Amino acid sequence: MKKESFKSFLMTSNQSQNIDTLIAASERLESSYEIDLDEIVSTETKAQKLRISVYFDHELTPLDRKLYPDVIKSYFQFIHNATLPPLNFKTKV
Repeated sequence: MKKESFKSFLMTSNQSQNIDTLIAASERLESSYEIDLDEIVSTETKAQKLRISVYFDHELTPLDRKLYPDVIKSYFQFIHNATLPPLNFKTKV
């Protein structure tokens, strides 16, 4: 994860008040899933699959279940300068 660049991105985005929370959550996400955010958001499909996994991971704390999708969405936007579309459970991801 490009921590400092991501932090700068969050400062200029509409999530500036949640910077420390999102940075900490991104570090926990990488640690608990043993992944690198740069790799996991390299494609929309990979990012969406992780978002779905997070929604159904009942071993996460309620706070992490709320924050991890926000981290994935924000990091995808940071890397691709594009918004990650909302999940649509009716279509195959």
